[in-house]
Amino acid sequence: MKITIQVVVESADVPAVVTDVVTLEREALTDETFGLSLAEGKTILAGVQEAIVAQQAAAYLATQQTCPVCGTARRHKGHHHACQSGRHQSDATWKPSGRRCCPLA
Repeated sequence: MKITIQVVVESADVPAVVTDVVTLEREALTDETFGLSLAEGKTILAGVQEAIVAQQAAAYLATQQTCPVCGTARRHKGHHHACQSGRHQSDATWKPSGRRCCPLA
């Protein structure tokens, strides 16, 4: 028996995106192979979460391509490496180095 678990994300303006999460193979149905093991359940959950977060991030970034106030396309200069000051000098984060297009944004 072959079981494939997929996540299908549908949106009004974008075609449906199908992501395969996991494929399970069952040779013979016994007491040990009935249902899901804990490891299989964790793998499925991790795959579903990864697929959902990836689609949500992509949708959010698509809405941020233009300024919500004036509609101007935002420029992308890239990212720079910024270290936080203080006791924890090893804490580093990536910050976008974009500019605002209008004072209200």
